[in-house]
Amino acid sequence: MTLGEQIKLKREEKNLSQEELAGRIGVSRQAVSKWESDLSVPTGANRRLLNQVLPLDM
Repeated sequence: MTLGEQIKLKREEKNLSQEELAGRIGVSRQAVSKWESDLSVPTGANRRLLNQVLPLDM
């Protein structure tokens, strides 16, 4: 399972929209969409914040 697939699965398990997840992390909805599509990956502080909201196997 790719990181993007993990993010989408965990987000859906918590019943969060991309917009809600983006707001909690402080990024755009488009950034979340790119992560879930494996077009980019979260780095640095975004990765840490994402992992606090959605515990992932990174």
